[in-house]
Amino acid sequence: MKRTSIYRSHINLNAKMVDFSGFKMPISYPEGISKEVKSVRKSAGIFDVSHMGFFRIIGDGFVEKSNNLFISDISKLKPGNAKYTVMCNNEGGIVDDLIVYMNENSIDLIVNCSNLQKDYNWIKKNLDSSLVLKNQSDSYSILAIQGPNSRELLEKSLNTSIPLNFFNHMSMVFNDTNMIIARTGYTGELGYELVVENNVSLELWSKLLDFGAQPCGLASRDVLRIEMCYSLYGNDIDMETSPLEAGLNWLIDKTNNSFIGCDSMMTNKKMICFLLEERGIPRSGYEMIYNEKKVGYITSGTFSPTLNKGIGFGYLKEKLNEIKLGTTIKIDARGRILQASIVKPPFIKKTSLFD
Repeated sequence: MKRTSIYRSHINLNAKMVDFSGFKMPISYPEGISKEVKSVRKSAGIFDVSHMGFFRIIGDGFVEKSNNLFISDISKLKPGNAKYTVMCNNEGGIVDDLIVYMNENSIDLIVNCSNLQKDYNWIKKNLDSSLVLKNQSDSYSILAIQGPNSRELLEKSLNTSIPLNFFNHMSMVFNDTNMIIARTGYTGELGYELVVENNVSLELWSKLLDFGAQPCGLASRDVLRIEMCYSLYGNDIDMETSPLEAGLNWLIDKTNNSFIGCDSMMTNKKMICFLLEERGIPRSGYEMIYNEKKVGYITSGTFSPTLNKGIGFGYLKEKLNEIKLGTTIKIDARGRILQASIVKPPFIKKTSLFD
């Protein structure tokens, strides 16, 4: 198992460590998952997400020559812009969801850790031969500070202002090293992701803790992203699922009709979100029932500390027009039948995301 550059701090903070995608990662800290979730929703939490992959594409014409990799038109991005998007295979299935960061002379990609080698091979195979793809994952750490107070804590820690709009990024020097600051995240709150060289990452992490950020693990990160109906690769999206089925059609730029898989996207299932009407915790794999028939399955579910209710989402296995917003369905929770209502995502409506 690999260890991130923050590993020793996790141990000192008595984090519960688990094996995750080849890394020893903190799943939670002693104060508990609920405390971590509420800290992000009300103040600020910090995550070590250094297990994520970090690629760079460089070369003459790097934008035009790599645009076909993504379902969004990255040629519309200016240096300093970022874009959440998806890569598809030839059949229209999702290879990965990722964030593209546009620079003057390159694009950076933050990819899912579980897909790192697969993504590298896929991009390398389909990238114009004149461009260079660099895997810089082992040289950098990635920290995410998230929550309504994240800007204040980050500015205090760096002793500078961070004038970034949502989905924009900038570079600055931290302790004589270059650092990328991006106003992005996976929680639905105001937040920043920091790409920093390994040798100074622990110092930055410690500074943010000293200024009051709550250390948060993978478990609370999962709850936070489910509250916002954000997909997780391997659970909600995969090579057998198209962006259209996953509700990610809003990422497709209609002016960009030459991306890989654009003519082959499947529409055999449909993602829906639900809120439990009684006590219970929906889990991945539980079946959804309507009119006494099994009509779908859950891909992500949890108990929301913010709403004090069970929430989740998953797929209808066929198009059922009668199942719409407000419709009551049943969840088979290992033999216990729970009532649930179909709702419009996200579950948490008012956040600090755009503050």
